[in-house]
Amino acid sequence: LRRVLTATDDGYWEWDLSSGQITVSDNFWRVMGWPEHGFTMDIAGWRSHIHVADRTMATDAMNAIVNGRRPDWRGEYRWRTASGDNIWILTLAKAFEVSVTGEATLISGTNRNITQRKASEEALRQSEECYRLLFAEATYGIALADAETGLIVDCNPAMLTLLGQPREAVVGRHLVLLQPGS
Repeated sequence: LRRVLTATDDGYWEWDLSSGQITVSDNFWRVMGWPEHGFTMDIAGWRSHIHVADRTMATDAMNAIVNGRRPDWRGEYRWRTASGDNIWILTLAKAFEVSVTGEATLISGTNRNITQRKASEEALRQSEECYRLLFAEATYGIALADAETGLIVDCNPAMLTLLGQPREAVVGRHLVLLQPGS
């Protein structure tokens, strides 16, 4: 199992609530951006490294597992590394043992560094925002059509002005609409 977790680049952890002890895999420290045993691995240590904007969300979600209000949690949050940088972490946590009162006694999970994925998502969001702005503000008419059907799926305001028609009269019509004399 350790080889599998190492191959996935995930850090494994297990929290025994009866003793308060948190056990982590060797890979955990690398994933989280810390040297091995770089800080006291307890709930206070975990909480203190979560970005202040994400701390309440992450703590509330973990407390909900502890208190038996939810069986598991999949969450993304920013984490402060040993160098002081913030990285994005995906945590998957699940209560594997529960007391007769419904409270968790053993929670296990994995952590994965998803910083590159978050950066890619942000770059895509910015690119889409730039495209939408260029499309909307262009002074020349632009129409987008489905390659198979030839139906117009979108057009910018300049195209509507050029055609002298409202959006609902253009979108959904065939490209032939754009030909002179149509």
